[in-house]
Amino acid sequence: MHGIPDEYFNMVSTPEMQVNSRFVFLNSARCLDNSTTCFTHPGTYIDVMAFTACEHKIKVVAGTHEAGLRAFIGETEIFVGDKHTLSTPAMKVSFLAKNRVLVQNNLFRFVLVNSDMFMNQEVALLDAKLMSLGANQVTVKAGELAPHADVPVHGILGQTWQNIAYPAGMFIEGEVADYRVADGAFGTDFVYNKYHA
Repeated sequence: MHGIPDEYFNMVSTPEMQVNSRFVFLNSARCLDNSTTCFTHPGTYIDVMAFTACEHKIKVVAGTHEAGLRAFIGETEIFVGDKHTLSTPAMKVSFLAKNRVLVQNNLFRFVLVNSDMFMNQEVALLDAKLMSLGANQVTVKAGELAPHADVPVHGILGQTWQNIAYPAGMFIEGEVADYRVADGAFGTDFVYNKYHA
């Protein structure tokens, strides 16, 4: 997904957690770390990830390759080596290395990897039953509208975990612009907000 520079988009939304990302335009990047793929062509990239779970707000901000990521729980900055377990709902936040932060709950694991003023995200779905709550995989024919999947995972990225097969590739409900968050990093003002007020 290529976002619009300086705008936030909803990536994942569940009843327990919401994840928004900000995109930034970069002319180029320097990637000196061989553990992550580096894209050096001009384009839009993620520079902020914002997680909301009940009263918890977690924000991770990309920096230069040398400086690494910055991470915050609420207004409090955390640093390399810090590990936090937040309750209600259970969330883990671990600053693994200057260029790696882990944010995890019982449904998802996000490892955010800093490159140079942008980050890559390594995302795992930890609860496979989310993909099969309805029943077997549903196949959609060309020209048909997708059924409303009985899966409580939404957002641009979240929909990729729905157990639906499409003939022409991935289907996203609505348009990408419908996931633009009008009210900032932890905002909820977007068209396909299904869970959060």
